Amino acid sequence: MKNRDEAIQREVLDIIEETSAAYHDFSMHGYTNADYADFAAMALSQFKNALRDPALTREQLEQILRKGMKKHKIMDPSANWSGFLASYVTRATNVNRPVEGGR
Repeated sequence: MKNRDEAIQREVLDIIEETSAAYHDFSMHGYTNADYADFAAMALSQFKNALRDPALTREQLEQILRKGMKKHKIMDPSANWSGFLASYVTRATNVNRPVEGGR
């Protein structure tokens, strides 16, 4: 189970790093009128696949991302932002996932 969660977290990290780079590029040139969570939610299908959560909605993803961003700012602003956020998103979506074996 641990390896599965680590694989999911790596996939989420890749998506966060890609969307973060794109967001910063767009925002530097004034092309976006959105925060990172709103911008990253455009990659909803990638997050659904990486998190193995086909029921994840755009609103849920945005909420999770915003909470993670806020926690990072409060708890450890010097920590690696994308790594912190990937871990947070993975844990937050794991909370509602049924345990294999029916329990």
